[in-house]
Amino acid sequence: MSVPVHYADQAVVVSTAAGVAAVRFTDSLKEGRRYEYRFLPAAGGAEQSGRGEVFEKYEREPARPPLKGVVVTDAGGRLRIVAGEIELQWSLGSNDLGWLYYQPEHERVHFVHADDFRTLDLSRFVAR
Repeated sequence: MSVPVHYADQAVVVSTAAGVAAVRFTDSLKEGRRYEYRFLPAAGGAEQSGRGEVFEKYEREPARPPLKGVVVTDAGGRLRIVAGEIELQWSLGSNDLGWLYYQPEHERVHFVHADDFRTLDLSRFVAR
């Protein structure tokens, strides 16, 4: 599944068997964004927090005949959000939004207002 996330006013909460992570995107990068996260382990223990960045980096070359068009290859982008023990795939949509990819069989995704990122009670989202 894929869902758009609007950087300016949304934060994402992801629940898995490993725990709950809240992710908020912050500064823009060339072809990407910085993010901050909070992670609450399902097994108990202290909440963790941190920062990271995601970005796309591709090389584009003309296709060799008989093919037409452009061949796009990954040139070292970072496309995974890592928040504690939770990882999600990300891609750039525009300067205002990106895309998150998840498996609904294993991950539940919730959207909250970005202003609530720091005060949100992550235990509300623990998978039971």
